[in-house]
Amino acid sequence: EIRAEAGQGDINQNTQYIDVSVYPNPVHDVFYVRFNKLPKKVNAATVNILSIDGQVVHSFQAGVQSYQVLDIEYVQQLTPAVYLLSIELSNSQKIIQKFIKQ
Repeated sequence: EIRAEAGQGDINQNTQYIDVSVYPNPVHDVFYVRFNKLPKKVNAATVNILSIDGQVVHSFQAGVQSYQVLDIEYVQQLTPAVYLLSIELSNSQKIIQKFIKQ
């Protein structure tokens, strides 16, 4: 489970949590991203798969909503290695998760 937070000032004020689950890790064929509770105005995401040295190997945009599961089938085309999954939401919050392709 990944949690990202945005906001300024006191953590009890103006803080939004992004509750996202990324699984399985390591992955063989399909990688799943479950968006649990999202902030109200978040409705889209840019998803990037990066090599460990930061090169974008795949990128796409998707509409997202709370409690949605996003299937990323592109990982089956990746060679076995360590990668980064970067998700930037429409409110500019970014989530980065390392994963292993077997």
